[in-house]
Amino acid sequence: MNCRTCSMKSAMPGLWPQAGTLRDGVILTVVACHARVMGVCARRGDNGNNVRGAARGCRAATAKRRDLSRLPIPLQCAPMDSTSVPAQPQKAKRRLYEAVFETLASEILTNVLPPGSALPVDMVLSQRFAVSRTVIRETIQVLASVGLVDVRHGAGTYVNDSQHWDLLDPHLLNLIGKTGTIGLLIDDLLDIRRMFEVEATGLAAKRATRQEVDELQALVDRMRDPAATEQDHLDLNLEFHSLLVQASHNRILRGLREQLRGVLSVMMNARQSQADAEMRIVSTAMHQMIVDSIRERRPDRARAVMLAHVQGAERSLQQRED
Repeated sequence: MNCRTCSMKSAMPGLWPQAGTLRDGVILTVVACHARVMGVCARRGDNGNNVRGAARGCRAATAKRRDLSRLPIPLQCAPMDSTSVPAQPQKAKRRLYEAVFETLASEILTNVLPPGSALPVDMVLSQRFAVSRTVIRETIQVLASVGLVDVRHGAGTYVNDSQHWDLLDPHLLNLIGKTGTIGLLIDDLLDIRRMFEVEATGLAAKRATRQEVDELQALVDRMRDPAATEQDHLDLNLEFHSLLVQASHNRILRGLREQLRGVLSVMMNARQSQADAEMRIVSTAMHQMIVDSIRERRPDRARAVMLAHVQGAERSLQQRED
């Protein structure tokens, strides 16, 4: 429907009022949608020219007419219906960006985009992923924030080598686990695990509550269940080591464990996948010795047993690599 005032077509027909008033040969039309949304004039002379009052609200336009004080204002400016122009859902936008980030980061981690190579320009990436260039720019900013790329203004965006990666970023660590590129970090992860899990076990022997000791024991008992599957053993193993760090009552160690959860899961899974029944029996026995040391408040023995356990895991992974 066309506006009788300015002949513009309404973008929102549902908002059109019935608001024409004739006075002294001048047609006053109060059009809420134009006055409030599109900012066009709400007044025109009887000869079709003399357009005045552009971008004024309907009430202001009415008040400026000298002889209309006795007339009721035909229509108050109605607020625009917020449902008429739906905003883009923020969650959908985040999902879009995350999908692009995960794909590009995976290509960097798997060497599809090797160190030193240039990322395609924004327009090419935008066409490839069918997203706006804004989403691409946001993605590149996040890639740069975790050290995967180097943005050189005016020269392009280039892939960094692993020495620049932020390996404490949980999203990047989880992606390393998901893409199966943990081999890039295996030596570093084994060093970290040896340091913080051994010490966490010693602290747990000093600080664990009786309830935490009972929970650790319950996990070991479930490991002994003949009906437990290979996946059950993996899940119980992960839960045991997580609870062990929690029992240390050291907030930094607990936070570090949470950040490493994804890659540690992949690393333990790699070891568990090649473990036979005999190896699982040995592993369960080691877990029992750890629990006994914690229950008896023997931190030195607890550390020694955990160190032997971690070194056994290292040997298993090295054999797998060979």
